[in-house]
Amino acid sequence: MKILFCEDTVSTFTKKYSVNEVYNIIKKDLIFYDESNGGVTFSGGEPLTQVEFLKEILQKCKINSISTTVDTCGYASSESFEKIYKYADLFLYDFKLFLIMSFIKSILTFQMS
Repeated sequence: MKILFCEDTVSTFTKKYSVNEVYNIIKKDLIFYDESNGGVTFSGGEPLTQVEFLKEILQKCKINSISTTVDTCGYASSESFEKIYKYADLFLYDFKLFLIMSFIKSILTFQMS
């Protein structure tokens, strides 16, 4: 299985990486993780759209004691979460819809008054 991964966040080009290739990039920062009690955050797009890849890389990090976070909007099946929840140390949820709905509600309230 391969994933599109952009190592350089400034780059607009992507390359397909295997789980082992991504892990080799992650492990370059092991000293930093140890010193800062940090780890790896998987975000996107939406990382759960490639749940099998995510599961494999989370497992590899877990085996090697690297802390992991999954940053998600939560738009995925419960089966997807069941595949990965025991391998991730932390989930961050992005509630954009809530913010949009609050914005719409404030506009409607303003227009009605």
